[in-house]
Amino acid sequence: MIRSNNPFLNQDAFKAKAEGNAHGANTVANDSANTVTASSSGVATTQGAVTKVLTLLGIVILSAALSWKFIAAPGAPFQSLYNMFFMVSIFGAIGVAFVVYSKPHLAKNLSIAYALLQGLVISAISGYAEQMYPGIIFQAVIVTFAIFTTMLLLYKARIIRVTERFRSIMMTLTLGIFVFFMFTLVLSLFGVAVPLVYGSGSLSLLFYLFVGGISALMLLMDFDAMERIVDQKLPKHYEWVAAFGLIVTLIWLYINVLRILMILRGR
Repeated sequence: MIRSNNPFLNQDAFKAKAEGNAHGANTVANDSANTVTASSSGVATTQGAVTKVLTLLGIVILSAALSWKFIAAPGAPFQSLYNMFFMVSIFGAIGVAFVVYSKPHLAKNLSIAYALLQGLVISAISGYAEQMYPGIIFQAVIVTFAIFTTMLLLYKARIIRVTERFRSIMMTLTLGIFVFFMFTLVLSLFGVAVPLVYGSGSLSLLFYLFVGGISALMLLMDFDAMERIVDQKLPKHYEWVAAFGLIVTLIWLYINVLRILMILRGR
């Protein structure tokens, strides 16, 4: 059974089990919706998952660029509809994420939809930050990549081990943070801005450093889930599930890094 602290890569998303015959010729995998019989070419691989991560990342970047040009940028053709697009993108992405969580066999199309929706969110946040602090996007990308590489090396070297206790703690913290941010988002719709989230003081900095640290550790959960998917020879569509979970974490990490840099540069 695969377990991860990413809400979209936890054990409930992987109810399928891989069963091989004595010669390992075929693998039978079941998820909540169907049964898949696959040969060795029809099971998830690390290379396949990495390819899908890069594909989704490319879609996010392209969507962000187009969203900025046509929606989010000042004077853009559809700038008057920005608020509507932004809110639809946020709640749409959350909805898509929970469907992927419960219906992993739909991960391919829904992951692409999620990447497109998050492109608008990324473009709005990044564009605003870049206008205030030129060069900050490049800095945020470099820091995010450095954190990703560091966590990957720590995972490969087993310096930080993904234990059951670690998973349990991470799941609790992640769900708590998610609920808190949803609460502040709802308040913002009524014009109430929570200083801890939208402020630029020392408490806000400490808060985002904490959340950023959690998002960085979440990468370990994603690496672990991807490794287990491959080891258990789950069906090919689980490559999309693994890629989706990693993209969710990377976007979350990038936004946290960007927010931290904005606070620091605003001092």
